[in-house]
Amino acid sequence: MAFEFYKAETDAAPIEKEVVATNGVTYNHGCLLVYGSAGTVTTTTAQPEFVYTGKTVTAKTGDKLAVNVVLPEYEYITTLSASGQSLKAGWKVTTDGEHATATSVSGIFELLTGGGASGSQVVGRFS
Repeated sequence: MAFEFYKAETDAAPIEKEVVATNGVTYNHGCLLVYGSAGTVTTTTAQPEFVYTGKTVTAKTGDKLAVNVVLPEYEYITTLSASGQSLKAGWKVTTDGEHATATSVSGIFELLTGGGASGSQVVGRFS
């Protein structure tokens, strides 16, 4: 499971937006996105601006994508891409662009639940 909106601290619905895709990039549901230098969005493993909410697509010039804006008060559910048995709530982990990893060095996704085996679901927020 890639990143999915779970809930907001205020119980608000996620902010939805339409953004222009980068030609030739494949976007998978739940992948993390940022604006690139050309003014289009591309996938990222760094601090995201958006989470893609559509179906898998390889973009053509001018294609638009439905996304949710990433805000600090939004919580997301995803799976671990590797075993994270020792991970604790409050730790920040990195991402592979579609899942949380078990790496806590230079993390961007703050876990609100503990870790688990590879494939286990975790809840967290980007901070």
